[in-house]
Amino acid sequence: MLESWVTNQHQTRHTGRQALDHLPDERNDYLGHKISSSKIPKTLEKKGKPTATSAETQMVTALSLLNAPFLTPKPRTQLKTLPSAKPNSPFFFPSSFPSFPNLQRHRFNVQPPIAASLKEKVGCFKKTLSDFTGLNYWVVRDYYRLVDSVNALEPEIQRLSDEQLAAKTSEFKKRLNQGEAVSDIQAEAFAVVREAAKRKLGMRHFDVQIIGGAVLHDGSIAEMKTGEGKTLVSTLAAYLNALAGDGVHVVTVNDYLAQRDAEWMGRVHRSLGLSVGLIQKGMTAEERRINYQCDITYTNNSELGFDYLRDNLAGNSDQLVMRWPKPFHFAIVDEVDSVLIDEGRNPLLISGEASKDDARYPVAAKVAELLMRGLHYNIELKDNSVELTEEGIALAELALETNDLWDENDPWARFVMNALKAKEFYRRDVQYIVRNGKALIINELTGRVEEKRRWSEGIHQAVEAKEGLKIQADSVVVAQITYQSLFKLYPKLSGMTGTAKTEEREFLKMFQMPVIEVPTNLPNIRKDLPIQAFATARGKWEYVSQEVEYMFRQGRPVLVGTTSVENSEHLSDLLQERNIPHSVLNARPKLDEQFTVCAGFFLGINHFTFYVYASFVHQQFSFFPLFYQYAAREAEIIAQAGRKYAITISTNMAGRGTDIILGGNPKMLAREIIEDSLLSFLTREAPSIEVSDMSISRKVFSKVKVGPSSMALLAKSALMAKFVGKSEGKSWTHEEAKSIISESVEMSQLKPLKELQKLIDEQSEMYPLGPYIAITYLSVLKDCEVHCTKEGSEVKRLGGLHVIGTSLHESRRIDNQLRGRAGRQGDPGSTRFMVRCNIVKDVCAKNGRWRSKKASLDNGGYCIFMDLIHHMVTKCTCGVIWFTRSTGNMTYQGKSLISEMFVLVPNGNSG
Repeated sequence: MLESWVTNQHQTRHTGRQALDHLPDERNDYLGHKISSSKIPKTLEKKGKPTATSAETQMVTALSLLNAPFLTPKPRTQLKTLPSAKPNSPFFFPSSFPSFPNLQRHRFNVQPPIAASLKEKVGCFKKTLSDFTGLNYWVVRDYYRLVDSVNALEPEIQRLSDEQLAAKTSEFKKRLNQGEAVSDIQAEAFAVVREAAKRKLGMRHFDVQIIGGAVLHDGSIAEMKTGEGKTLVSTLAAYLNALAGDGVHVVTVNDYLAQRDAEWMGRVHRSLGLSVGLIQKGMTAEERRINYQCDITYTNNSELGFDYLRDNLAGNSDQLVMRWPKPFHFAIVDEVDSVLIDEGRNPLLISGEASKDDARYPVAAKVAELLMRGLHYNIELKDNSVELTEEGIALAELALETNDLWDENDPWARFVMNALKAKEFYRRDVQYIVRNGKALIINELTGRVEEKRRWSEGIHQAVEAKEGLKIQADSVVVAQITYQSLFKLYPKLSGMTGTAKTEEREFLKMFQMPVIEVPTNLPNIRKDLPIQAFATARGKWEYVSQEVEYMFRQGRPVLVGTTSVENSEHLSDLLQERNIPHSVLNARPKLDEQFTVCAGFFLGINHFTFYVYASFVHQQFSFFPLFYQYAAREAEIIAQAGRKYAITISTNMAGRGTDIILGGNPKMLAREIIEDSLLSFLTREAPSIEVSDMSISRKVFSKVKVGPSSMALLAKSALMAKFVGKSEGKSWTHEEAKSIISESVEMSQLKPLKELQKLIDEQSEMYPLGPYIAITYLSVLKDCEVHCTKEGSEVKRLGGLHVIGTSLHESRRIDNQLRGRAGRQGDPGSTRFMVRCNIVKDVCAKNGRWRSKKASLDNGGYCIFMDLIHHMVTKCTCGVIWFTRSTGNMTYQGKSLISEMFVLVPNGNSG
């Protein structure tokens, strides 16, 4: 009977497709708010052929094709068993099943299965129960004894002067030399660091941060959520372990964070009498040697590894830069999951003399273009391998005019196989980008370009040949080490991150480091919305852009995470079509000027985006266009991604190490205002520039409203900068001018206002530019703090930062890193992942234990049938897929599995 009904419906499909073009646009946004409304008949005609003259009847017919009986569930009270359907039924896969290109214009509200709400409640109960019965609860509870001791010592430490506080370091060292254990002075040392941070940084360690410091000191991994102050936590363990005099390494993921933390947290250590070093790219051997001899050294993981390799290749002791014979004592690794798991097995290489087979790579690339997948070769996604068929071998040998691809005297097999791998597995703007005639690797987990890294075994040369680039000679590895092997050399190792619990088994097995979940200072109120799955990529990206526009009209900041340069630029194009201003962070920064528009009284970031006002009249935005210039300073953009109307598209890099503060970061904002106002007067073109109060007002007010006193100070600083350039004949470059401003800002943090004013009075005839810029910065900072606080309150009222993920990673931990951007320190926020339905197939294909047995979608976007073997337990009902995926990294065996819910969104786009 069902098949008979379908046969009748085939006769009206053509009319139904035409009717779809006239469907009223009725749909709800993802929160359930009505965008527009129209009435749809509740009863559907299922018999007979409707006349084409009735628009309403045409609409009914079109909808009847989509709302099939198996997709219209019974009321929950009548639903006793989950609906099921035979995958091979002609109803599901008719020979002439039509496509509906305009289905994206109508959205169906599909009820979740009856088990969804119950599962959520049970899950919350289990989590609460596990919090009180798990080992982590009792470990943290034990740490509160230390917290009580530190709090009891606080009144006594507060009465000490700065000199007496600094003298505590010498006292601790003396007590350790006399035989006292480190644990005997731990509470007092933590209390001293807390007081020093309060005086020098204006930041007092919370009780949970004291726990985090104790976890690091014990050689464990502290899992602290985003925004909980991991950088400040590191000062506790670094100070305590530096008292032994053997050196402490604080390891970050890049040079920017290392320099920032050395300058920022270094104030605390220097005030207590410890020396602080910094290792940066481009330093000489002597500079590195001096910095490694400091009590606490800040560096990034790659510089540390290469210094160790170079020391092992040194010909004599004068060439050594690290502390030998014991270069390693104690290390604190920031973003430890990224360093030891994501990049843990990537080797650091020092290469030697090159081979001479460069001419074969372009020839092999042309042969690979002739070969067809499935006919001449087969691929295996699990291990990125290629296997030639008999036909493929014959064609390759014919093209290369050789009798044997594996001939020892004339070997071509390796080059052909590498060319096929480059063709199939290495995609431009995903695995690599082309810049300045070079193929540069993109780290797929961080989204950053790794200029010094090259694929081994001829893969990189094959990629260069595919792109028609100059072949860089292959090389011989002289020395290599992985991060996992490097950090095993430390007698004592600790780390901190926001996402490590899912990798605890691997940390325990490889490093004997347990993961301790440190409680948050304030409860987490972030809303993690259900994952939405789409049948097509086109439909997904359209819906993402719609959601971004919806949030933008509300004024909420949005952070969109993508997995490749290609996807981030595609979404950027969609947002430009909708006239939505945004910033893009990916591995390929655009250095040319681009056109954009913006709304709101909004922040423009120096050398990134300049913004102007927007008016809101009759519920419509009016935009004023400006040109903006984009640069690759991701931390500064991410720091302001929490401001009102801010839209940020980022690859997986997402500015790790930089907090997104709702309302904006006042310190970075104040610094940007100073740079915008003064840089042009400090560079080479300064003498030809006229100082105008109006021009400075336009620059400043495009960012934030500042008071009259700050405006006067900015104008006077600009005038002074101009005359300093004229009188002393200065010819500063842009970077030198920025350095002058940076030193002045640093001065404002180190010296009190009275001392700065005294310096100005003493040097009144010498144009005391540095102190005057410092005073100007402090004045602007106060205005920015007021503005950001007010704007932050507005953003919180709107719902906080909204994070959108556009793809699921094989590891849930990577997804959690993106989710953790929202809801910092008890702030409101929400997250949503939007993916294609075939993401399940892609994930399964890359994992040998998971294989898709049968999965298909109908043209309406609903999952019809999916059966995944082994540990993949799935069911599909009422438009919801339940399936399991790994919570850990695919390179480690023995993963735990979790269940996730996908809400399927009807969409008929093809693409």
